[in-house]
Amino acid sequence: MSEADVKQAIQKVVKTIDEYDEFLTNSHEYQTRYALIDPVLRSLGWDLSSVEEVEVEYETEWGRVDYALLKSSDGPPSVIVEAKSLWKPLDSATVQRQILSYAEGTKQGYAILTNGDVWMIYDLKKRGRFQNKLIVEIELTEEPVASSAKTLNQLLRRNLHWKK
Repeated sequence: MSEADVKQAIQKVVKTIDEYDEFLTNSHEYQTRYALIDPVLRSLGWDLSSVEEVEVEYETEWGRVDYALLKSSDGPPSVIVEAKSLWKPLDSATVQRQILSYAEGTKQGYAILTNGDVWMIYDLKKRGRFQNKLIVEIELTEEPVASSAKTLNQLLRRNLHWKK
């Protein structure tokens, strides 16, 4: 997958948010995942149907994270993704504690907290408090598509993480 694929996925997500805002606002997290998050992950090269690459509802010591993007078919996650419903605030203490607890056992890679529009990406290799590990926050509906696509592609594309 290329950066152009990521741009196209982001454009589709922004259009979906614009056209179905009310429906998605009143829907469950699963609808957000299906309509907004999955297309972006797919555009980054992740095969969401491959149990070798992606584990959905990945079990951690403190609960289940929505996605674990794996390093290899038998390795730990390289990226964990916690999804929330569209427009759910991601900066609440409860949501922050949840992603922190999931990330606790993963000292490498990235943790992502997203509601489909806002993507908060944490570098788990950075030292210090979890809040200081936030390396980028992208709001797809507000930022230039090219900039968002470039950042997501540079950090999260599959071939940076997957090693069979």
